[in-house]
Amino acid sequence: MLNLNQPLEKIAADLIAIPSESGNEKEICREITSCLSEKFLIQGRGENLVVRLNNFEGAANIALVGHIDTVPASSDSQLIPKFENGNLIGRGAVDMKAGLACMLKIAYEISQGTLKPKKNLKLVFYSGEEAPLPNGLNYLKDGKLLDNIDFSLVLEPTDGRYCVGCLGSLTAKVEVKGKSAHSASPHLGVNAIYKSSPLIERVSAVPARDFVVGQYSGREVMNVTTINTKNAHNTIPGSCEIAINYRFAPGKTLEQAELEMRLVAGEEIQVIDASQSCLASSKIDRFLLPGIKKQLLTGWSDIAQLNDWAIPSINYGPGSLVSAHSADEHISVRELNGFYNQLVKHL
Repeated sequence: MLNLNQPLEKIAADLIAIPSESGNEKEICREITSCLSEKFLIQGRGENLVVRLNNFEGAANIALVGHIDTVPASSDSQLIPKFENGNLIGRGAVDMKAGLACMLKIAYEISQGTLKPKKNLKLVFYSGEEAPLPNGLNYLKDGKLLDNIDFSLVLEPTDGRYCVGCLGSLTAKVEVKGKSAHSASPHLGVNAIYKSSPLIERVSAVPARDFVVGQYSGREVMNVTTINTKNAHNTIPGSCEIAINYRFAPGKTLEQAELEMRLVAGEEIQVIDASQSCLASSKIDRFLLPGIKKQLLTGWSDIAQLNDWAIPSINYGPGSLVSAHSADEHISVRELNGFYNQLVKHL
């Protein structure tokens, strides 16, 4: 069982040592449940948990939210946590087992009476964030386990800054038809990859567009991300599938984003993943500390779903998103502990 009576970075290291790529979260969910169930009320659906830490009548209800899955490890060594040059290294170190460690440490300190928050706290652990929607948050919402939350902090890595909104993401595929033939006789076929060239050129010609929303700025981009033929290497491809991804500004709807993509890629696109943008309202300010920089997240986050469900939410977590998913994923031990001290001030 996880030992929460140890330094924060050691808890994070123990979490790294538990493989938990998307779709394989049972073990880490079981470990989290085991170390919290004796002291706190836990509700859940599948590998998704809501843990109530206290219940003060009339106090605001704050949730700390973290996904328990990671992207796959590229080698077994990434599942062996190590400390080097003041950093904790391993798969999920920053995305987001450091954030999970903070959540568990807060629960432990409350259980020991060394932390006495003034607000009602819930911990939300969920699965499938690194996979396409829906994920565990959707299942918790459907089970009404996210009701009565006034504000949530999603502890994704933000370098300790407030990310108060995120870009939306729209992904569509286009199937381009050609005619297959043996690669030794290309004149008998029509190469679907070559035929897709005009589409690829149209997408590549879409300029990155800077935008300003309120006091925040960002950049919209559209890119071809994959070309799939499901084809033998000695065959002229008779068809290919082009995937296009569009990252768009807060305030733009999914319908507007899809229309813009159709103007570029044509009416034949088929949307395969759609995640709306968001910008949290100014109502969140009463839950925030002065002096911490606010910005937009350049990618997408589940704060978009939470805000859409009328749960004011921002990303606020330890470590840099630049390190997430990388071969040497890591987090500074000093920064992790410094973030924890700041997080506690919110409670």
